[in-house]
Amino acid sequence: MENSRIREKKYVFLILLILLDSVFGDTPVIYGELNGNITLRPGVTGTIKDILWKHNGDKAAEYNRPDPVQSFRDFQQRVILNTNTGHLTIANLNYNDNGEYKAESQLDEIQQLQYYIVNLTVIGRDLLLPWPPQFPDLNPIKNLWAELKRRVHKRG
Repeated sequence: MENSRIREKKYVFLILLILLDSVFGDTPVIYGELNGNITLRPGVTGTIKDILWKHNGDKAAEYNRPDPVQSFRDFQQRVILNTNTGHLTIANLNYNDNGEYKAESQLDEIQQLQYYIVNLTVIGRDLLLPWPPQFPDLNPIKNLWAELKRRVHKRG
């Protein structure tokens, strides 16, 4: 019973976090599951000449036609860059993958760069969010019981 209540509180907290990010965040936020895969979609329409994906300002993957796709640092052997759509699929997500991803693409038809920015947050399967069940400020029922005890002792 106690575990289900804690899990329920974690889900509520996660939903609130997602809503706050979408309302107050300037950059879109997407969530990926720890050890799972996620695909970032820049919405490129046209024939891609060059595309560079950056993670927190550092190169993650790059394609310059006619050269093959290159991946960098921790993304080697973990990313697939679709050279037709610009989609970047990241496999085996870990907490180091959190952060800003930016795609800079140039199409054959347009001389200027197109940009796409998104923030990725990796979340564990069991929603490893800090939620102290014994913390009185976050547990209104505990405060209610304390108040009831005070009133009973006053009468008694």
